[in-house]
Amino acid sequence: MDIDIKKEFDVDASNIVELKQDNPLSTSKIYLVDDKYILKVFDISDKEVLKREHKIVNFLSDNNVKVLKPIGNKIIVSENKVYSLYDYIFEKKCLVEFKEKENDEITDELAKLSELDLDLEYDSLKKSLERIESELLSKFDIKNVFDHLKLNLFPYLPYFNKVLSHGDLHPNNILWKGAKIQSIIDWEVVATREETYDLAFLVGCIAINNPDNIFMLSDLLNKFVEKAKPTKLSYLLLLEIVIATRIKWLYKWSILDGHEDMVDMELKLLSLILENIDKIRESFKVDSDFKYSKSNWIFQDAHMMDDINAAKKRMNGKDISNLNDISNPEQVATDLRLVAIDYGMKEDIISVLYTLSLLEKLSMKYQDNLAVLAERMIAMGNSCLDFSKFRMVDAVEHTLKLMREIVEKFPNKFLNIGYAAGLRNASIAFSEAGEFKKATECIDQIIFLDKANSDVLEIKDELARTLSNAITTLLINDKKEYVMGYFEELKEMYSKYGDSHKVKGAYITAKANMAKAGIKPNV
Repeated sequence: MDIDIKKEFDVDASNIVELKQDNPLSTSKIYLVDDKYILKVFDISDKEVLKREHKIVNFLSDNNVKVLKPIGNKIIVSENKVYSLYDYIFEKKCLVEFKEKENDEITDELAKLSELDLDLEYDSLKKSLERIESELLSKFDIKNVFDHLKLNLFPYLPYFNKVLSHGDLHPNNILWKGAKIQSIIDWEVVATREETYDLAFLVGCIAINNPDNIFMLSDLLNKFVEKAKPTKLSYLLLLEIVIATRIKWLYKWSILDGHEDMVDMELKLLSLILENIDKIRESFKVDSDFKYSKSNWIFQDAHMMDDINAAKKRMNGKDISNLNDISNPEQVATDLRLVAIDYGMKEDIISVLYTLSLLEKLSMKYQDNLAVLAERMIAMGNSCLDFSKFRMVDAVEHTLKLMREIVEKFPNKFLNIGYAAGLRNASIAFSEAGEFKKATECIDQIIFLDKANSDVLEIKDELARTLSNAITTLLINDKKEYVMGYFEELKEMYSKYGDSHKVKGAYITAKANMAKAGIKPNV
């Protein structure tokens, strides 16, 4: 041993035994010191990774996440090695033994992670799979697995909320004492990932040794949803994330010698999941509607319902995936927008997103057709309200990014109106998610849009409705200190454009809601 443990860590070390590494790809070495401590030894090339992990572990500890900090809260660099010493926690559990108390512990920690705001790089699940796809397909007959993810997961990943993620949450990284977690260890690959990634990683580990266990996770899943409050989209596609994590495990085992048994287990599990996907998905159902909105925003009326029903009738039996067979793209775009509204009313978020993808393909094929592009813009703006029901903040941000790119590429009055409507709905979604800074940024963008298009009354209508909506959501969220400023702006608009029924309605609604909340506006 090229380090004086007594000198560096102030602990006695008379008996040092090397232990087998749990991680098949790890190049570090682990030693048990006097049955009391664990000494980790890394190559000097890992120094910056370890410094990063050390900083993050301290952050997590400060935020009550159960982590194991190195003794002396330090790492030692000596010669060409990096050393860290930890208290030895002996007990580990196999995930299949988890009962209600253990599930409480695990979901508590996952919920803590989901609430923390740490600016880490985004580890894209899609890109990580694309990097290993060709090599895996050259070795194994799993094209159907990748095809499933490309159809049922990849298109929806941009709309997932992203959270802090351990990234390697297998059983050996969870240390226990009885039914209590003592520590979650090995944070080397912590990053920002899809919000159900760590849960999916755990579920996959539960299933790999005994696939039947994947049907017996009701308590774990219900507690996760109750505490971590994932979006409806990410939970509906949890099984696809499980598949993705097992593909990554398959790759790990496949590049190592002597792990043919693990490769075989991974392939069998992937096959079992795809063969029983509906049955497993049914067992994953939980007691939640995933609706976190405090309001019931409704923008449909009786006339629109007639339009929606007519659109559904026209679309019935049509396969619009073949864009070459479309004779009237404008009508199809209108019908898709209306059908998307219907899906939103039914809270079918995956169908909303699928319909948006069809509108995107339609607008790409008919790039010079302004009517088609305008329908897509309106549909995207409408979808932000659907996202707000389920606290899909990242979906709103992604949608606004797409809308902004469109208006920058195709400057046009009608597209700007659609963008203003999208910003209005986005401000609602952000406010209800508690992201008031982002909501304010949306309002500022509409104000800028209004000034740049001062002769467009429809944008003023959207601005007035945005200010009124902002006042309502701020009142609901007990943020009364921001209300008066927005009301003054709305009052000024009413004095100038009160003939517009939308401006007038926005003003009257805001004034009534303020009075209901006990705030007397200056009128």
